[in-house]
Amino acid sequence: MERYIKENIERLLYSSELTQNDLAKQTGLSRQTVNKLLSSNTDHSPKFSTLIEVSNALSINFPELLTRTDKISASKYFYLNSVEDYKNILMQNVKLYLRGWKQFSLSNSSGVRESTISNLVNSKYSDIYFSTIESLAEEMEVSLADLFKRGEN
Repeated sequence: MERYIKENIERLLYSSELTQNDLAKQTGLSRQTVNKLLSSNTDHSPKFSTLIEVSNALSINFPELLTRTDKISASKYFYLNSVEDYKNILMQNVKLYLRGWKQFSLSNSSGVRESTISNLVNSKYSDIYFSTIESLAEEMEVSLADLFKRGEN
């Protein structure tokens, strides 16, 4: 996971005067999961749903959490969106991208299994690792934030 996403979460915790324990309680995640999320281990890839729960608990729209910035704070225009809402936006944006491509081509170039892409666009997966989303965004040449904005790709 990109370091700046972890930094955004840390800044939001600080500005909200919340501890990792507080965040764990608000999200229903274990304190160990929150600790892993904020660790310096760049190989850790949380589940998609974990990051959405964190963004909701910190009152920030998920795409804003995925934006590199030095100044981040709880959003005035925060909308509590579910994992399902963002999953649908992701699914629609990947489908739009695939209009001129075959799933195999995206899979081959991004390193994401074709079955994973198929499950994503057919809404058959329960959760997805964030590293998979990062690979798709890189191959599709869109920012992580744009991947979760409706109708902007």
